[in-house]
Amino acid sequence: MKNLKWKIVTLCIAIVTVYTACTKDFLDVNKNPNALQNANSQEMLSPVLASVCYTMGMAASQVLGCYWSQYWTLAPGGPQYKSYEEYNIEPDDFDNRFWGYFYSRTLMNAKTMKLKAKADEKYSLYLMGAVMETYAYQILVDLFDNVPYSQALKMNDAVDQPKFDEGKSVYEGMIKNLNEALQTPYKKGFRPGKEDIFFEGNMDKWEQFANTLKLKIYLRQSKNNLMKDSIAALFAKNNFLTVDVAITQFTDQGSQRNPQYETDIFLHGNNDNVASETVVEFLKTNKDTARLAKLFYLPKKGTDFKGLKQGNYMKANEDLLTADNFSRPIVTATTPVYLMTAAESYFLQAEAVARGYATGDAKSLYERGIVAAFARLGLSAAKADEVYADNNAPYNFDKAADKIQAIATQKWLSMTNIQGIESFIENVRLGFPTFQSSVSSKFPAGLLPKRLPYPKSEVDNNPNISPYKNNANIVFEPVWWAK
Repeated sequence: MKNLKWKIVTLCIAIVTVYTACTKDFLDVNKNPNALQNANSQEMLSPVLASVCYTMGMAASQVLGCYWSQYWTLAPGGPQYKSYEEYNIEPDDFDNRFWGYFYSRTLMNAKTMKLKAKADEKYSLYLMGAVMETYAYQILVDLFDNVPYSQALKMNDAVDQPKFDEGKSVYEGMIKNLNEALQTPYKKGFRPGKEDIFFEGNMDKWEQFANTLKLKIYLRQSKNNLMKDSIAALFAKNNFLTVDVAITQFTDQGSQRNPQYETDIFLHGNNDNVASETVVEFLKTNKDTARLAKLFYLPKKGTDFKGLKQGNYMKANEDLLTADNFSRPIVTATTPVYLMTAAESYFLQAEAVARGYATGDAKSLYERGIVAAFARLGLSAAKADEVYADNNAPYNFDKAADKIQAIATQKWLSMTNIQGIESFIENVRLGFPTFQSSVSSKFPAGLLPKRLPYPKSEVDNNPNISPYKNNANIVFEPVWWAK
């Protein structure tokens, strides 16, 4: 198991090395994340970008997000992930997932890269580091609420037990971090090449990524209407993502595959996950079968797409007690890991306009989001228009009484199989679509998870966590922006 763990930890970094044709020394640095501290800022770029993608794309992250977004559910007889369906998450379940990987790898290395890039006046790398820092910190806050920020990543200053900052303060720090980076001359001087595995040094796209990330940060606070003026100012620049942010360089070779595919499918035989009845029936009811066929396989035993009721792995009818009776999600060796998509960008913009935070055409942005979601699956704009025209709400924007519900629902569909964690977080914020709790939940009916418990390593080793220690129901307590 130890060798398997390290094989998967280096997965994304390995494919980056192959893709960029780096030197042997660079490969050695990537095998040991701690050794990155001795690399220069350019050498650190690919591992920093890949580490974020690994954390978001690894099996545990993907499965948790896709279960709690009701895209997938545990297969009958599935050997693991039962705690996810039960909402019975223990403090050590995600010790070395989001918290451990982000703090010990992504954030530490991104900060080091920023400092070296600033000293070398390589401001393109400085902006990239700031964007990756912000992306990781937002995931941490959205999953855990209050986290170490102002005193984090200061091991050289002997701060090994950093204080916890309130989520709102971390959000303010993230915006400041992005603004400082955007004020540098990042389009002048040095630009990376293929070591920038997202955009190959296209700083216009990095600027758009930063702006779209800021929009997401602002809209997370929509419940309290806190950021209306900031959103309006951002829209005045009208410079948001129109492309996906993803690692697309996977191949069907050892240690170069999509990380969730590598563990759940290639190594463990694809025995754990089947389609959730929630998303399958939604797509079928709304005659969105073109997307359904791109997202899920037909059952091995059956001629129609079929999902299992969420959490029903122990209570299925006797004739349905094998995974072969249900559709499975389409995840291949080369499926990209997405941090943000063009569809998500358009839906964020549509929401901002629909809420009255900015001027624009919410309907047009919404429709562009649907077209982009179809395009990512290899489906034409004509097919998107056909499905759109053949439906009422929550497809046809004009017929939708609640525009935010329509936008949230289409965003949920666009993230199927690829952005489970982001979809879960957005469902906590927006409440659409409406989910029934898992039938195997260990808690009272109707309760849905809203966050993760703090990891055991932090609870045991950092006394500053004391005001925020776990309780039995912490998974159902909202983070700051949802209160």
